[in-house]
Amino acid sequence: MEKSANGATNNEGAEEDFSSLTCSSMQTEELAAQQKRRQERQARTPSEGYPGLSFGSGFSSNTMMRLRIIANELHNISSVQLKRAEGEMNALGRRIETVDTELKHEEEALKSASDEITEISKVFGPNPSGNDQPGDDRLNEIEGMRSRLELIKAMYGLSS
Repeated sequence: MEKSANGATNNEGAEEDFSSLTCSSMQTEELAAQQKRRQERQARTPSEGYPGLSFGSGFSSNTMMRLRIIANELHNISSVQLKRAEGEMNALGRRIETVDTELKHEEEALKSASDEITEISKVFGPNPSGNDQPGDDRLNEIEGMRSRLELIKAMYGLSS
């Protein structure tokens, strides 16, 4: 070690002297840092160090975001399908009402035709003599129509 004229030591020589004074094992600062890291590891949750377990699941946040997008799309699709089905049900209901209204009009027309046939048959009445008269052909047509009318009534369950 070299000393200068005023008694101070040279820097190069001082470093060698100090290194011989330090302990060859770990320094106190290193031990404190290791202990601090160990305490931090124990304090945090086990999944904190793994990005895939950060939300408590086995998926990464990117995968969770994709799954949420898929779930939203499925929800949108199901709501659209539900609205479409409701629209079809409403349209079917309107068609049923229209058919029901038309059926009522047809029943009324059928009843009025039946009443007219009954009146015509009363006017002409049956021919007991069996001789053909000029109106007998027309009367036979009316009777045929009446029998068909009765058949139609029976098919649809209508009563007069």
